[in-house]
Amino acid sequence: MIACNGFFLSYQSTIYLALYHGPDGELFSHLQGARVAIAYFVVTLIGLALSVPVWQAMGLLPGAGS
Repeated sequence: MIACNGFFLSYQSTIYLALYHGPDGELFSHLQGARVAIAYFVVTLIGLALSVPVWQAMGLLPGAGS
């Protein structure tokens, strides 16, 4: 579910738009927002990759030998 919240363009996230335009663009720049979006994507991808073995150990996913 967390992987569905990613965004690469500023208009894709209503939360981003609210945070940016609420204080008239003084909180952060679009470049800083883009950097956060990329970092969020990388952290989400790493978290997803690390969770697969855990899900397999819990029996939620079939293992490689199944």
